[in-house]
Amino acid sequence: MNLPLIQIDKKTAQAKLAAYRVQLKKRNDAEYHAALKGYAALAKGTPLLNLTDAFAFAGLGPDFLPKLAIARADRKQVKVTVNQHTLVFHAFNRNQWRETGSETLFRRIPFESQNHMETNNGYALIPMIPADARPNVSLADCFILWEVEHWADRPIRSTPDRDPYLLKHLAGDLYAVLAAWDLTDLERAIMQGRSA
Repeated sequence: MNLPLIQIDKKTAQAKLAAYRVQLKKRNDAEYHAALKGYAALAKGTPLLNLTDAFAFAGLGPDFLPKLAIARADRKQVKVTVNQHTLVFHAFNRNQWRETGSETLFRRIPFESQNHMETNNGYALIPMIPADARPNVSLADCFILWEVEHWADRPIRSTPDRDPYLLKHLAGDLYAVLAAWDLTDLERAIMQGRSA
């Protein structure tokens, strides 16, 4: 995936981090807390991503569905609904596509569409995290962002995609990129079994 990431050298990030720590001792400021989290990640060499910018950068495909998808990392499949200028992602485990018990994440992205008055739906499998790419974090606290090669019109037709990011929410639309990987053909074949 080729998305714009926020990156700076560790030394600059550490200096900014120290300045925000000093200021937060003097005053409690929500934006300074968010900046502190961002600079702490950058000081460790972790790139950041602005999620709204990523969706705007990727845009919509010819099917009027987003080229990107996002879901909690501990889920298996996702349904997207596009209505006017709003994307709604419903993440599910197994093959249960009921709205009950789903995890919903709302994303608003700017786009111009001739199809903006109709509602479009699509389904995709949430990429698995291979053992060699999995960090030691709780997946319930993370999200997977990936480029969808083809949205299916129903769950059983979903096909696995290749190159996701594992994200951790920091503040607002700011996410830390914890891992990035390419799924192998073997891993994609294993994922395909989810929709059978």
